[in-house]
Amino acid sequence: MRSAAKYALFLALSIVLIASSLSCITIKAPGKTGSQGGSSSSKTRPHPPVRTGDITIGPKVDLASQSVGPSGGIIAVAKPGDPMDGFVISVSPSSFSDSRNFKISSAPITKHSFGADINPVTPMISVENAGAPSDKLMYVRVPVKVPEQYFAMGFIYDEKSKQLEGMPLVSADSGSITVATKHFSNFFVSMIEKALLAKDTDSGFRPGIDDWEFVNNGSYIASGGHCEGQSLTAMWYYCTQPDGKDLCLFGRYDNNGKKPETPDLWEDDSFGYRFCSVIQADNKTELAQDFWLNLAGKNWVWINNKWEMKDVPGIGDGATFNLFSYSIRATGEPQEVAMWSSSGGGHAMVVYKAVGNALYVSDPNYPGIADRKIIYYSGEGKFKPYNSGANRKEIDAGRGTSFEKILYSGKSTVLPWDKIAQRWTEFKNGTIGNDKFPQYEIDYLDENNKWVPLVDGFSTRNKIMSLGVKRITGAFPLALQIYREGKQLEVKNREIELKPGNNELGIYVLGTINNEEQYVDFKYFNVKYEADEKCTPPPANIMSMLQKTTKFRCELLNLPTDIVGSGSMQKWVPGFKFTKHFYIPGNGIAMGGDATMPITWSGTNFSGGGSVSGYKDSLSGSVCYKDGQVLVSFDYANNDIKDNLKFSVKNLPCDPERLTRPASKGPTELVYMNTEAPVVKTYVSRLEWTSHEERRVLNGPNEVWDAYLKSADWTKQCGFDIFFR
Repeated sequence: MRSAAKYALFLALSIVLIASSLSCITIKAPGKTGSQGGSSSSKTRPHPPVRTGDITIGPKVDLASQSVGPSGGIIAVAKPGDPMDGFVISVSPSSFSDSRNFKISSAPITKHSFGADINPVTPMISVENAGAPSDKLMYVRVPVKVPEQYFAMGFIYDEKSKQLEGMPLVSADSGSITVATKHFSNFFVSMIEKALLAKDTDSGFRPGIDDWEFVNNGSYIASGGHCEGQSLTAMWYYCTQPDGKDLCLFGRYDNNGKKPETPDLWEDDSFGYRFCSVIQADNKTELAQDFWLNLAGKNWVWINNKWEMKDVPGIGDGATFNLFSYSIRATGEPQEVAMWSSSGGGHAMVVYKAVGNALYVSDPNYPGIADRKIIYYSGEGKFKPYNSGANRKEIDAGRGTSFEKILYSGKSTVLPWDKIAQRWTEFKNGTIGNDKFPQYEIDYLDENNKWVPLVDGFSTRNKIMSLGVKRITGAFPLALQIYREGKQLEVKNREIELKPGNNELGIYVLGTINNEEQYVDFKYFNVKYEADEKCTPPPANIMSMLQKTTKFRCELLNLPTDIVGSGSMQKWVPGFKFTKHFYIPGNGIAMGGDATMPITWSGTNFSGGGSVSGYKDSLSGSVCYKDGQVLVSFDYANNDIKDNLKFSVKNLPCDPERLTRPASKGPTELVYMNTEAPVVKTYVSRLEWTSHEERRVLNGPNEVWDAYLKSADWTKQCGFDIFFR
């Protein structure tokens, strides 16, 4: 072993291999068709050539080998005269669930083809430990010597792709580097003249071409924001070009790659949005917290014949700026920047070029904006705080954040590229997020008053449709918004009004997290409303007689029903099956007299309501004529919480005989009567009933009764009649 003083003339470099998550948290004080997953955008532009090279190494030297158990341990290289003497790895407790054998070796770099910017100052270092990443950060000390006028940083070398990847620095002393990593690979340290890093360098990545088109608003599984997931996936797409050479990401998967594109409706970009959130969630927040704790720096010190880890000053903003400049210059690829605010909260973005004293960034909170940058004041050796937020909702709410701590995070050091590639396969299959987001089911209320799953291509003859979302998994309630042709529809009591023909309904599903609705999913369903064939108005003599009628009444009697009731009043036994009577007007019995609703006519349309002062029932309908019959259609709602009935009839055929030739001394009326429930059901397009009552109790809480019509049995007989008089 050598003492710490032995390395006093050495420049330190900290190399970090971190597979952690930048959580993007904020600390608060007390119309479409087409196949899924296709590419929609025709955007292309020449992509800069991928920078590759060969590295030739000499004979490998085994340096150390040691087994480390779940309780952790230290592996140190004690090889006087070897450039790797003093190399140390510390495995934190609980990094692995089982024992791992660590094998450290090195080999001199004899030749490479990466050009003059790459000047290795260490051998190629290899650490083998069965490959799997650790659950905790591991700390590494690497001895290195770099002349004062040079800047040095670590690079991973991928033998398969023949590409380099920059490695983040955390701390440095005069003779070593300290590394925090979750996994190991072949890596080395390279140096470059500092004067060269003052020159402009560019990866070719551009906002509005290579980033995602939607803003970072967070989601059900990333409620604080998914800035890191959005940044990493955009970088991954740019670097790997999974759809083919020169194809660009921005807008390519608008509306999940289907036509027509919907640039004004980001919510339906569900594959991409869930992809970003899933990558965010794949990273562990506690590892991000470890990452921030190391901003101040950690380093190994030789004290009392053993290595001990001590807190040391961080690398400084000047070195951080150089990390971005050197890594873009050497690799030709964009890099991730991580930021932190002392007031709380973190953020992640893409740095894609360094020009003068500015690092140009692609901010997920401002997609497509190309003039945002982080300014470095070289005279002060400090970055100007960058203003953004944990997510765009925070910014729009006036809770933006000034991030004063800027950190180089690299490329795949936060999350291995193969993990993103795996998730990309799920993205293309349309299954992205199924293992993370809550499972749900979109339901509609059928003619039997039962909620059943909605399927794409559903057809209905009902103009009014009730929609809901059922949570299958997950702990929090779900809600939905409904869109058609890019516009949000007005929903009242879960009901929407369909237009004739096809209705492409966009269902936006949200889940409530911390009292705030968050993104879950967006899906389209084609629902066809098959309005009946138009029939002609009744003949003039019949229409004239109808327009003289002023009263309307409808009764649906003795219908077998299943009523579900609950509450302290227990007016009926819950689940009790009995025959129920439905009346129009709903308060007809209480009114006494002939219990009819006054109506007025306007052409072939009739309407009525408000039969009794303070009673808010409403009736609207129309008549037409076909095959000698007057076809009657109407919608009724009595809006009485004690006996709330919604009742609709469609094209009920009424014989005009008693209207044109009334019986001797009989009323002039249009009448329909039937006792066969299966026949009646073909005309009743809607039957819903609920009841809510409260009864005051002396010196106690009110008694409450709630009930609803669960189902009706239309296979038997009932009594059904309507009349106009």
